[in-house]
Amino acid sequence: MKYALIILFSHISLLAIGQINYTAVPIDLQLVARDKVTNLGNVKIEGNVDQLSNYGFIKVEVYRNEVLLNTVDNELTYIDSKAPFVFNLSIQAELANYSFKIYGVKSNNTATLVKTVSNVVAGDVYIIQGQSNAEANFRNGSSNANTSDYIRVYASGTDNSTNLLANDTWYIAQGDGDRFSNGNTGQWGLKLARMLVDNLQIPIAIFNGGHGGAPISFFQADANYKLSLIHI
Repeated sequence: MKYALIILFSHISLLAIGQINYTAVPIDLQLVARDKVTNLGNVKIEGNVDQLSNYGFIKVEVYRNEVLLNTVDNELTYIDSKAPFVFNLSIQAELANYSFKIYGVKSNNTATLVKTVSNVVAGDVYIIQGQSNAEANFRNGSSNANTSDYIRVYASGTDNSTNLLANDTWYIAQGDGDRFSNGNTGQWGLKLARMLVDNLQIPIAIFNGGHGGAPISFFQADANYKLSLIHI
């Protein structure tokens, strides 16, 4: 889990949809970190447009709980057949889902919906680390009475870097799996997250890197931890 942290907050992608290439775009169910002073999270949408699209603008509609909140646009200036665009959109850290509809707009004001991102939230992240008590696998009695739409997990807690990097997905949390289960928090991790959601009234993400039966050395950060794909 440690080697994925950089990916989680910036979410850099080279996804191309039609003639729009994104270098930064959120994904469904993503939690973005809030600024504790402003209580706002920043959602960045950035990329470039191919001139063959004939788009004069990129427009983004921002929805809060499926109600249109704001519309912003970015006029395109083409250089060498490419036009860059960037949006930095603030969302409140609260128990609400934000969605984004991205349009390409031609000079005759014809708008084409090119991408929709749904159920993005802003909030805080808590990391759980340690041996089997931290992993907190299902043993006896479910923890899922504590589930909430506002508890999120990125991928799983696997220590297999290939599997993790192939699982570029956010999930609504569940607590009755193990470190290989998508969206797993561990049983007490889910209870902790639910208490935080209820008391702070903001969304919470849990990254559970627990691993039963491993020595202390297993949990030490690699010297090159920012780029390393190994778990120690």
